[in-house]
Amino acid sequence: MLPFEVHTYYIQHVLILVIPYYLMRLGGIYTPEPLNDFSWALMTFSLMMLYHFVILQPLAMITYFNLNNIICPAVSDPFNGQWYRCFAVIHQFFLIVFMGKIYTILAKLILTPLRPFSSYEQEDYYWVTQEKLKKDDKSK
Repeated sequence: MLPFEVHTYYIQHVLILVIPYYLMRLGGIYTPEPLNDFSWALMTFSLMMLYHFVILQPLAMITYFNLNNIICPAVSDPFNGQWYRCFAVIHQFFLIVFMGKIYTILAKLILTPLRPFSSYEQEDYYWVTQEKLKKDDKSK
């Protein structure tokens, strides 16, 4: 095992969770698609399958290295057997599609109360607050 390999693993996986949330918080081009739009999820799945079966598999067959368990299943793989690859593809399809949508739902639930004001909203908030203060002063 390499030095700091375990630490690097956990740091990378925490960042995988934190960075999309941060980008969603920024908004703009980082706004996620509607929940009923699966085009990005399907494109992501397609690119992942192309990468695994067009790039990794030939490379693994040439080098005899089990790159990302493409030649044979890992020892800990619960889908061990001749159909492990089919089960892995089905598993990854559902994982990418549904976990991405669940992450988006949870992030939006957290982001809604924390959403930053746009300049228009700040002006509206200021105007509404000033009007309310005037009404409160008149009622006293």
